Amino acid sequence: MKKNQGMSVVGILFTIGVVVCLGILVMRVSVVYIHHYAITSSLQALNNIPSNRFSHNPAMNQIVLKKSLLRRLEINSIENIKSDNIKISRKNPNQYLVNIHYQTQAPLFYNISLLFKFDASQEVTIGTP
Repeated sequence: MKKNQGMSVVGILFTIGVVVCLGILVMRVSVVYIHHYAITSSLQALNNIPSNRFSHNPAMNQIVLKKSLLRRLEINSIENIKSDNIKISRKNPNQYLVNIHYQTQAPLFYNISLLFKFDASQEVTIGTP
């Protein structure tokens, strides 16, 4: 008598279910991290702002940085970052620290969601040192 080998129908269905659940999880998480990458690249792009857009007034420079960042985020279709999430502090006369602290929620299944908290920072040097 031969011994049966292979998976049963129940085993195949269970394996398919696990693979589908993992696929859904990867798709939901990857979207969140793609948005986070767009946010960090927008932060890094602040170093490319021409120096003629800045003045000698530090408060005006902070406004220019915040408006430029919000515009870049809008272009990248990032809607969950508001002006309140952006903190800009002056380190030196020509250096600012731009910090974005935000959280985003990704729906997983019916009433189950994933919550992600991010804190991205970038030192921005304006003008010539």
